[in-house]
Formats: sequence, C-alpha cells, structure tokens
Amino acid sequence: MRIAFVVLLLAVGGLLLYFARRQYLKVNSELASMTEVQGLFEGIAPETGNLTFSYQLGETPYRFWASRPFAYPKIRPGDRVAVIVPPGRPAEGRLRHWSTLYVTPMVLSGFVLICLLLAYASCAVPGRSQARVPLAPSPVAALETPIELHSPGDMAVVIVILAFVAFGFAALNIFNPETLWTRWLAYPAAFLAVILGIALLFASRSVRQMRIRADDNGIEVIHGSDSRRIKWSDVAGLKMRQTYREEYSGPASSTGRMKSKVYSSPSLILLGKNGRELLKLSDDWKPWDQCRRLFDYIPVRTGLPVQSEEKRDLF
Repeated sequence: MRIAFVVLLLAVGGLLLYFARRQYLKVNSELASMTEVQGLFEGIAPETGNLTFSYQLGETPYRFWASRPFAYPKIRPGDRVAVIVPPGRPAEGRLRHWSTLYVTPMVLSGFVLICLLLAYASCAVPGRSQARVPLAPSPVAALETPIELHSPGDMAVVIVILAFVAFGFAALNIFNPETLWTRWLAYPAAFLAVILGIALLFASRSVRQMRIRADDNGIEVIHGSDSRRIKWSDVAGLKMRQTYREEYSGPASSTGRMKSKVYSSPSLILLGKNGRELLKLSDDWKPWDQCRRLFDYIPVRTGLPVQSEEKRDLF
C-alpha cells in the first residue's frame, strides 16, 4: 500500500511538473513576441485599490490597472516600470514582473515540492504494523566481535533538501533582485542563503559520517573527526521510550469516536549516574540486524533493568 501511495505521489508530481514547465515556456514564448516599453505609475485607484499605470506607444497614451504585485510594496507615484504590450493590441499592456507573469508555474512547482516531501515522508516513517512491535531485549552471549553502526541517512536527506531550498532562494534573488523589493536586500540575502546552503551540505556530510562502535568496554560515538566514549560502568539506568500519536476513528460529528494510540519506533536511552541522558539510540541505525544485536546486548552487559516509557508526539 505504501509503495502504491509513493508511486501515485511521484506520478502526480511528475504530471504537475510537466504542466508547470509547459506554462513557463508558454509565458516565455509570449514575452518574446511582445513589445516592452517604459510605463509610469500614477497612483492607487481609490475605488478599487488597484495600481494605475500609464504608457505611450507612438503618440497615443494608454492606461491600465493592475493588482498590487508582491515586489512593489514601496512603489510611489512617478516611478518608472516595465510594461509589455502584445502585438496588434496596443491598449492591452500589462506590468512585466514575475509575480504577475509566473504565478501558475510557481503554484504548480510548489505542489510538486509538496508531492516529493510527502513521498519522502512515506518512505521514511515506519509503517503502523512495524511501529506497533516494540523491541524486547533477549539474552545474548558476550560480545565476540565489536558492533559497528552507521547513520540511517534520513536526516541527511532532509538537510540536503533544505540546502537546495536555500540555493533556490539565492538564485531567485540573484536573477530577480526585486524579489526582496530592492537589490540592497536581495543580494545580501542571496549571499547569506548560499553560505547557509554550503553549511547545510557540510552538516549533511557530517551526519552521514556518524558512527557508533560498541565492544565489551563501552560505546564510542564517532561524529566526523570527533568521538565520545561511554564506558559501561558509567551507565546507571536504561529506558525504552516509545513515542505515540493519538488517532480518532469514526465520523467527526460523532460523540462516540474511538481514540487509539499509534506507536513509532522505540529508542533505548542510556542514563548516567546523575540521571542525565548519555545516549539515545534509535532502532533505525544500519545495518538493522547489528542494531538489534546492540539493543539486546546492552541490558545483558550492564545488568540493568529496562524501564518502559511512553511519550506523546505533539506533532
């Protein structure tokens, strides 16, 4: 069922992307055949609140009205603007700006991004049947070979997506400085967005390099060039935490709706002697069989009981 849902989302996203690109090319084709002239902003019409513009072709003056575009919050009467006029229709001039020309492609692209994020979330979130089964420690022998785990990579993918969003915002401000009303804001914002995108890419690389290595002496958490060692003697408590969200079944108008808990994957928490959290180990580290092996080994090695805890996920 999940695979079919992901395929459906990708198909819808691909179809929307096709229509967005088609509309974008259509607008560009129309712009190539139009005449661009300098227009004048006259003021705001008191009856409708629309912006009033005028322009001239040859000896004939024309006037048109337009809704307030996003990038013109500080326009003043007398300011010059770009006006495009279709061929053979000199009286049908309109404002040349991305907020009035590319609304449809931008909206469709936004829905494409939503489809991609939903598809990714469907792949990253564990299924309900899998999430309802908690991991129960089982007796294991002494650790003959060290256990080595690496980051699942889901967070790295999210960080990469955020980096590309930052780069897209930077490109939008570089190629269209009027996005933030003036180039004095657009160019610094683009520079900061590029710096943020580069930092996110480095952070993604660091997350992908996260490792956990466990042996008979303790656990070592390796994060890039840094590492942190936790001895088994430093562990004073174990806690198995499961987060859940509440779901209601039945019609929304019904007063007898049933409430149920949907559990996510459990996490094993190592507590220090002062009760503080030393390490939170989720069960999505890879390879999964070695992660399960570590889950089983820790209670046996420390000789500590595992306390169960439930926590509601507010999101």
